[in-house]
Amino acid sequence: MPLFIAATYAMEYGHLYGIGPADIPVYYMQTDTVRITKQVHFKQVQEELGIDEALMEFLNPQYKYKIVPVISGQNYFLSLPKSAANHFRMNQDSIYKIADAYFEARASNMPDLTQMNERTIHRVKSGETLGHIAGKYGVRVSEIKRWNGLRSDMIQIGQRIVVYPRKL
Repeated sequence: MPLFIAATYAMEYGHLYGIGPADIPVYYMQTDTVRITKQVHFKQVQEELGIDEALMEFLNPQYKYKIVPVISGQNYFLSLPKSAANHFRMNQDSIYKIADAYFEARASNMPDLTQMNERTIHRVKSGETLGHIAGKYGVRVSEIKRWNGLRSDMIQIGQRIVVYPRKL
């Protein structure tokens, strides 16, 4: 009840305290899609094309880590404003060269790319729980239990668990 009263008060008298609804930018622009042939981070595209970070994330919400991965046999695309898409096509070689240097310099810090639904065997280490393992691979505990025929959450050190990862 107190939260309801506070929310009602803020809605009614918020203007006196500088509280109000946030301005949500609405983007009405022509966009185009470009095919990505090499792994690219949003940072390289933003810097080379002069695109705002928020706009890149708004147009490409499917890339969780701001990285466009490239896995053989699959197509990856990037949505850009129309003028930036044309600029990207003209300068893609230099963007890919910058991206290659970026990823080589940070190779040890980058997440491993794992194709979705690729079977993996995880060996349980000391202190791990099903929750830890599920978080690591981007799956639910219930899925791990189903894949392995487990009836409880109890696992043992050294146990091998089948996982079908869903994240980078």
